[in-house]
Amino acid sequence: MLLLVPSRAIPLLLRPPARLAARAAALASSSRRCMHPPLPRAASPAAAAADAAAAPSSPKRAKTTTTTTTMSAAAAPAAAAAAAAPATKKAIGTHSGTFHCDEALGCWMLRRTAAFADWPVVRTRDAEALAALPIVIDVGGAYDPAAGRLDHHQRGFGEAFGHGHGVKLSSAGLVYRHHGREVVRRVMRDRGADGAEDDAAVERVYLRVYKTFVKAVDAIDNGVEPYAAAAGAAPLGPPLYTDGTTLAARVARLNPEWNAPAEAQTNAALDAAFERAVEMAGGEFADEVARVAASWLPARGIVEASVAARAGVDPSGRVVRLESFCPWKEHLYDIEEELGLGDDASVLYVLYEDDRERKWRIQCVAKGPGSFESRRAMPEPWRGLRDAALSAAAGVEGCVFCHASGFIGGADTYEAVLAMARASLGAAGK
Repeated sequence: MLLLVPSRAIPLLLRPPARLAARAAALASSSRRCMHPPLPRAASPAAAAADAAAAPSSPKRAKTTTTTTTMSAAAAPAAAAAAAAPATKKAIGTHSGTFHCDEALGCWMLRRTAAFADWPVVRTRDAEALAALPIVIDVGGAYDPAAGRLDHHQRGFGEAFGHGHGVKLSSAGLVYRHHGREVVRRVMRDRGADGAEDDAAVERVYLRVYKTFVKAVDAIDNGVEPYAAAAGAAPLGPPLYTDGTTLAARVARLNPEWNAPAEAQTNAALDAAFERAVEMAGGEFADEVARVAASWLPARGIVEASVAARAGVDPSGRVVRLESFCPWKEHLYDIEEELGLGDDASVLYVLYEDDRERKWRIQCVAKGPGSFESRRAMPEPWRGLRDAALSAAAGVEGCVFCHASGFIGGADTYEAVLAMARASLGAAGK
C-alpha cells in the first residue's frame, strides 16, 4: 500500500490527536502536490539529509515533495506514522515526485555494483528516512561519496568528470565517477565482451562511454548548452527544430501528464513508472557499453598497432597502413595526442583496402575532427582525374581515381597507393 504525506502535514505530528484528525480531513481535500520550503544546507553527512527537500538549481520540472513508502495493506498504519517510520537500511534513496534521467540511470548503475546489487529504491524527501539509507542520490544537498551522499543541486557544487570534460556532473555522472569502472566491467562480462578482465581495456571503455553517453545526461540535467559561445560571436538565433527523441526526453515522458487521471498520479503509479525509466536508461547505457567494447575498442587496437608500425611503411613516419579497415579517424587523433606528435610529425595519409571492391584507398587526414580541410591534400594536377589519365599525371601505374578536392584516391594495389602517398609527400608546396 502506498501512503502519501504532503510536507506541510509534518508539523501536525506535534498536535493533539483531536486537532490532528480535524486538520488531516481538511488536508485530504486539498491538492496533493505542494512546494516544499527549502531547508538549510547540510554541513555534514548526518545533517545532509535535512536538506533533502531543497529545491534543485537545475532546470528540471518542478519536483513533488511527498514521501513514498511501500508496505503490505494489512500492516499499513496512519499516514503520519508512515512518514515518521524508519526506512529499510538496504535501499537506494532518491527523491520522490517527478523523476529524471540522471537518477534513473544512477539507480540502474548502483544496482550493478557488488555493494548495492539489486537493492530496492526508496523515493522520498523525508529527511529522517533518507538519513537511514547507506546511499542517496540526487537529493539531500550534499556531495560526500564516503558517506554515500551523491547530490549535485547544492550551492557551490561544480564537480566535473575530468579527463578533458568540464561539464558539471549530475547524479548519473557522480555515480559513474565513483562506481562506473565496476559497472562497465560488469556489463562487459554480462555481454560476453572481450577485455572484461583487462584493466586497461575497461578503463578505455569507461572513459569512452562517459564521452558518448553519460556526459549528455549530465549536461541536459544541468541545463548546459551543447555549443559554447565563441568570444565576440553574435548570440545564436532560435533553434530551427527541437529534438524530443533524446533519452532524457523519453524518460521525462514516462512521468504522468499534469492532467492525467488521479490513478496515474499515485505514488504507486509514479514508482512503477520510475522503474520503467530505470530499465530504459540502464538498457541503453548497457547497449552503449557493449557497442564500445565490441566495436570501438577493437578498432582502437588496429589503429594503435598501425601507428606504431608506420616507420615500416614509409621512413617519414607520416603514412599509416591499416591491416584491416575500421573506423580510424578519432582513434588516430587520440593516439597522436597521446604520443605527442606535433604538426611536423603527424600522420598525413592512411592506406587501407576497400573490403567490398578489394581495391586500395589513400585518404588524407583532416586537420581535425569534423574538418573538411586536409592536412595535406594530394597534388592539384591529380584532382578529378581517373584511370589512365591519373596514372599518367601521377607517374604511378594502376591508379583508379582522385577526388576533385584531393582528399581521397584509389588504386588497384597497395604498392600503387603507397606510391601515390610518397609522391604526394614529395609534392609538398607544389
